[in-house]
Amino acid sequence: MVRYFDPRKLVLDQQEEEKKKVEDVLLTQERLDLIKEKEEAALRKKSNIREGLKAADKAVREFKFLKEAWGNELKKGHSVQIHDHFDYHGILYLTKGSPLIVPELNLTILPEPGDYYFFPPNIKHYVPEVQTDETRYSVVFNIALKLDWDKKKRLNLNNEVS
Repeated sequence: MVRYFDPRKLVLDQQEEEKKKVEDVLLTQERLDLIKEKEEAALRKKSNIREGLKAADKAVREFKFLKEAWGNELKKGHSVQIHDHFDYHGILYLTKGSPLIVPELNLTILPEPGDYYFFPPNIKHYVPEVQTDETRYSVVFNIALKLDWDKKKRLNLNNEVS
């Protein structure tokens, strides 16, 4: 008994097999690229936070006196009411999360890890209620001009006020 085969079908079958192999290689490469991208993003995040801390430290050391600093943890249902600071102030974001709204400047800041901002005194701002499960961490600080600090220090010494 003689069996016939269609050479075109054989070629098509081989092409289909090769196509599947190429697709598998591309999928594997895509997975590897995603893993590499995640690793690089994690490194950038660490680097951004480190650079943000360095820049904030440099600004405070060169031009200002750090008066006080604190950490904020905002979870689902939390918010920060509208307020302002009497001094220059800044914020360093450690994670993504709910936006900072600065109505006077018509500004909405969407935090990214390592981002930092400085504001002049008396700029009102707030954080709306957190609607997601994403917790937002930041470091906030008040700073005064060194001249202001030195003047107050001299006044305190002259008036013998502790």
